[in-house]
Amino acid sequence: MQQPEVRAERPGLRPEQPEARPERKDRAGQPEPRPAGSRALQNRQRILAVAQAELIRDPAATMDDIARAAGVVRRTLYGHFPSRDALIDGLSGLAGAEAHAALERSRRPHEAPDLALARALLAAFAVGDQWRLLMTVDECAGPQSDRGLVTALDPSLTFITDLLEQGRRQDLFSDHLPPAVLTRLLMSSVITLLQALNDGLLPTDGAAAATARACLVVVGVSPERAAALVREAAGG
Repeated sequence: MQQPEVRAERPGLRPEQPEARPERKDRAGQPEPRPAGSRALQNRQRILAVAQAELIRDPAATMDDIARAAGVVRRTLYGHFPSRDALIDGLSGLAGAEAHAALERSRRPHEAPDLALARALLAAFAVGDQWRLLMTVDECAGPQSDRGLVTALDPSLTFITDLLEQGRRQDLFSDHLPPAVLTRLLMSSVITLLQALNDGLLPTDGAAAATARACLVVVGVSPERAAALVREAAGG
C-alpha cells in the first residue's frame, strides 16, 4: 500500500501566521473591547441608550447602577466598557457621530456659505441640546476630564472650517482670526450656551435661534443679517 508523502519542513520556515492586530486602548489606557458580532453590537447600543438615560437622571450614576438599569451583569457591561471613562467616551463618540450626521444632512446644493453656516449651527445645536447633560457628567468626572461635547463635536470641525473659508473668499465673514480658530470659537460658544441652558440662564424657547445668531455675529455677520439668515435657515 502506498504511503502518503510526508513533506519535511524546510529549516527556518514556519507556516504563515495571521498578522496580530495591535491592541487599541481608550483614553484611560484600558484595552478597548473588540466587536464580537451583531448581537454584541446590539447589546452595546442598548447599554449606551440606558447609560444616557441613567446619567441624565443621575450624573453620578455608577457602573453598577447602569448595569442594573440595563439588566446585565457587571461582566457583560465591563466586557463592552472596561471603565466608566470608557463608557462616557462611548457616549461622547455617539454624540459626535450624530452631530456630524446632522451637519451633513444640513447641506444644500449651491447654498451661500453664510446661510449654510446658519443651517449648520441650528443642526449642531439640536444635537447638542439632546446631549447637553453630558456636560454635567464631565463635571462629575473632574477637571482632568477632556471629554464632553467639545470633544464629541471634533469630527464636525472640518465641516464648519470649510464653510468659513468659503465665506471668507466671498467677503461674507471677517478675517480677524484664522478659520480653524474661529471654528473652535464657534463650537465653544455653542457649548457655553448649552451650559447656560442647563443652568437656567438661557430661556429654552428660542435658544437654538439665539445661539445661531450669536455665532454668526462672532464670525463678522451683522446682527440684522444674522437674524435674517437664521429665520431663513429655520424655515427649511
